[in-house]
Amino acid sequence: MTSTTPVLDHAGLTCADLAASLAFYHDLLGMPLLEQGEAQARAAGIEDAWLAFAMLDAGRGQMIELLEYRRPRSAPSVAPPVSSAGGGHVALGVQDLDGLLARLAEAGVHPLTGEPVTVSGDGHWDGARLVYVLDPDRHVVELIQFAAGSRIHG
Repeated sequence: MTSTTPVLDHAGLTCADLAASLAFYHDLLGMPLLEQGEAQARAAGIEDAWLAFAMLDAGRGQMIELLEYRRPRSAPSVAPPVSSAGGGHVALGVQDLDGLLARLAEAGVHPLTGEPVTVSGDGHWDGARLVYVLDPDRHVVELIQFAAGSRIHG
């Protein structure tokens, strides 16, 4: 890596209701809240934008930034499906996928696949178990539990 090679600092997700997104990411998934507040949103290039934000610890110095635009109001999600250009997902490594899925099910959140998918093949993905779920704004969130001895994120 050179001094000009970018490194991931954070991923930003726009949400309609910051409290609902915090209930999902912080309360259900257990991501620590690092900072929360309100600010003028000059960097987005939107005239007179004002937003509420929360920064969540995603591990290894990386963060998830939740943004609720108050002016102009965040519109309901019209994100393309994960399989379409412009669609995407956030992947989070976890230590106990089954325990987390039980907690999510109690809150009415269910995997898009029904059950975890186990990956087979070479490299760090071999034996990984994963599911996709939707957050309150229909952002796709991949939850991954890597096999013992593999690259573990959680």
